[in-house]
Amino acid sequence: MKTNVRIVLLFMVIFNFSLIHAQGIGEFKPSTQDYGTGKLKKNAKRIYIASFNVNFEVYKEAINYKASGGFGGNVKGEAMARGAIGLNGLLQEDIQAKTNQLYNEFVADLKAKGFEIISPEVASKTSTYEGWEKETGPYVVESGLPGVMTAVPEGYTFFIVRY
Repeated sequence: MKTNVRIVLLFMVIFNFSLIHAQGIGEFKPSTQDYGTGKLKKNAKRIYIASFNVNFEVYKEAINYKASGGFGGNVKGEAMARGAIGLNGLLQEDIQAKTNQLYNEFVADLKAKGFEIISPEVASKTSTYEGWEKETGPYVVESGLPGVMTAVPEGYTFFIVRY
């Protein structure tokens, strides 16, 4: 019985000691970010959407490796685990439709906040896009990332530099 009491007291001392040395994170206030639209409101009302694409991850592969090792004469072997998952039945038309929807919602949100969207023709006359080529969506292509498809909305025009 004395042993049980001592163990309980020991755990209480350790627990209290850990509470004394615990680090507080302060008050947590989560917030959303508008990615710079607040700054734009103060300065300019005419903007050009220089880039808009949506990445869809359709395939993911994971590999986990554990090296061999041991302690005190107890040796354990190494192990490797692989897993992969992919989406089946996802059509290019569905990806394009979702991309178009997201782009239209984005433009509507900007217009509701009082921004005027500059057309690609006006933007092409600026010095920023001098020597750049125009590309126009829609399209869905494989991105440079394995298992990721990139989609550009229908009717959206952007500029690229070809080397």
